[in-house]
Amino acid sequence: MVCLLGAMSPGPSLAIIIKNTTLGRQKSGMLAALGHGIGVAIYASCVIVGLGLVLNSYPHLFSIISWVGVVFLVWIGVNLVRSSYRSSKVELREERHRSLRGFVEGFAIAILNPKIMAFFLAIFSQFIGPQQPWSEKCILALTAGTIDAGWYSFVVLFLVRGSVVFWLKRHWNLANRIIGIFLICSAAFLSYGTI
Repeated sequence: MVCLLGAMSPGPSLAIIIKNTTLGRQKSGMLAALGHGIGVAIYASCVIVGLGLVLNSYPHLFSIISWVGVVFLVWIGVNLVRSSYRSSKVELREERHRSLRGFVEGFAIAILNPKIMAFFLAIFSQFIGPQQPWSEKCILALTAGTIDAGWYSFVVLFLVRGSVVFWLKRHWNLANRIIGIFLICSAAFLSYGTI
């Protein structure tokens, strides 16, 4: 339940899923959801193995990963705002490559957010003990990744089945500007937290 609530909280990850679903249709959105779920499962595994403790011991490493994530968000946001001033035909020509790009963006937005690691460190510290079998630890990591990918897959299906994606496609330029500005503002908020 805690993992589901964490996945449901709106933020840059949701913006990436919406962007990929709008521009690349269901396949791109689903691959972005899968990439995000894999990134979350990797962080959950790192916490279970103990790398979370290493990152907490070396705050500079945590800070470097945070800043790379901030730069990534700004890069995506600026590209979205810039693309909102181009015609939609340019973006449609790029749609063939959108599926792989969706996976990469979904994975990157998760793996470049060390706060996910901190989230799992806080949660898993309640459940993981030194004598706990590895099978249970693997189930915890897989559960976190599966819940995350499942939630964002549900979001993708909601967008493509409902009228939301049609509205977003009709207002493509406005949607890109809003999502791009949201990502840039998220980056600014995250950079304030890393100073």
